Amino acid sequence: MSEHNHPNIAQRRRSSLMLPPLSPVGSPPQSPYDHDKPTSPTSPNAPNLHNADEVDWQRNKFGDKVRMIRRMSSTEWEHPMMNGNTGTHEFAKVTNDDEKFHAQIDLNFFPAFEVDEIDVDVYGFDVLVHARKENPNNPNSALSEISRQYRLPDDVDLETVKLKKNKATRAVSVDANKTHGFGKPVQYAVFDATKHETPFTVI
Repeated sequence: MSEHNHPNIAQRRRSSLMLPPLSPVGSPPQSPYDHDKPTSPTSPNAPNLHNADEVDWQRNKFGDKVRMIRRMSSTEWEHPMMNGNTGTHEFAKVTNDDEKFHAQIDLNFFPAFEVDEIDVDVYGFDVLVHARKENPNNPNSALSEISRQYRLPDDVDLETVKLKKNKATRAVSVDANKTHGFGKPVQYAVFDATKHETPFTVI
């Protein structure tokens, strides 16, 4: 009679050798590092994420990217560069005072790109200029691609930032109001407390 027909015999032999107990059938031993392994979204144990959770995750990831770009951005808007044989060419004309910020970006600074190939966007305090010329023979690569990042002043009201692209003049304007150093005005509800005092009697 084999020991497979008598599990108690196998168990006693393992105990005499100081071996760990047998795991139940169908339940493999758990590694102490299993809880650190990422869960696949398609596995049965994966959490059921709602749309709100997915949006929050994407927002957090995008926020990290914005902070990285902010460290790389430049405050030198009016940066002169050579434009062929015409001498210096000003990338942007900037007006920055106590009331407003205005920047006129000249897209002729990127003569190798068409207007539709140049995107200008605002993310937080950063203005991103990205130009990409697609490769017609390989959609996964670009013939040429450049990126520039420029930072808005810290006292700009981000809710008032406006972008306007003029294809005819190959220019993009960036306009924003200032917060005057103290943020937006706050309204308070004020009432006369003396009209609501409870009368009392001195004994």
